[in-house]
Amino acid sequence: VACNSAHDDKEAAPTAKTVQNASVQIALLDENRNRIGDASGVLIAPRLVLTAGHAISGKSKWQVTSADGKQRVLGSRGMTYDWMTYDSQKAHPRRHDVGVIHLDEAIKLDAYPRLVADKAAPNLEATRIRGTGARFEQLPVTLKKVSTSPNNWLGNISGGETLDTGGAVYDERGVVGIVSGRGMTTGSLYVARVDQLSGWLSDKVACATPTGTRTYAAPAEDKSAAECDDAGNPLSSSGTPGSSGTPGSSNPGGSHGDGSCSGNDDGVCSGAGCGSGGTNPTQPGGDDDDDNGGP
Repeated sequence: VACNSAHDDKEAAPTAKTVQNASVQIALLDENRNRIGDASGVLIAPRLVLTAGHAISGKSKWQVTSADGKQRVLGSRGMTYDWMTYDSQKAHPRRHDVGVIHLDEAIKLDAYPRLVADKAAPNLEATRIRGTGARFEQLPVTLKKVSTSPNNWLGNISGGETLDTGGAVYDERGVVGIVSGRGMTTGSLYVARVDQLSGWLSDKVACATPTGTRTYAAPAEDKSAAECDDAGNPLSSSGTPGSSGTPGSSNPGGSHGDGSCSGNDDGVCSGAGCGSGGTNPTQPGGDDDDDNGGP
């Protein structure tokens, strides 16, 4: 089955409003549909949610609620680019903490956010979406590149804030990343970049977008169409799907995330263990200075 590529309308809706309306709350479920965690995400097509890879790997299903609370849809299939379930406190800065959830039913909006494929300046002024459980906040963030974690931006975040992972980070061009975790030493915010995965993501968008739907996702690179199977899964996509291993242990430290706290050589914490200050009440912290990559 050939899927039409995403339509790129010249009269794009205001990015802030589009991202706000497309933001979703995600309940992470196990094989018995028991709730094992929470995250945020953003619709990039009627049946496709972009979120953090750690909110997908090790989970079986996802209950997705629209920003206005009026629609609640089940997702039975999730994919990551190269993120897997790691039975370790070590996160993986060379991996991409990005994934998508394919919804069983569409959540229809007037417009869907664009994914930014072009590279940004070293210091980027952006806005991040933070879910509180009752609503979505838009918070300013300054992003910078760091050589030890090339697939992430580093940004500022309040030390007393309970981390919400999976939310969109955007500028006036569109979505530039997804909230991934917090440095366990310096407390810096880690944002998984999407510009490096534009080809992989655009295939998914094309297969999840009915003809004529107004969407601003980046078009597939050097393609006029994506090849999909009967379930809408791109046959021509690159990368390795994440595993469906055992979910992480549940920790009470935060209200959002996948329930696992992991520090890489940078000491990055993502998931329910990342409460105020990014500490985990049941597991030791990460290594030294996260901005410098640690020892």
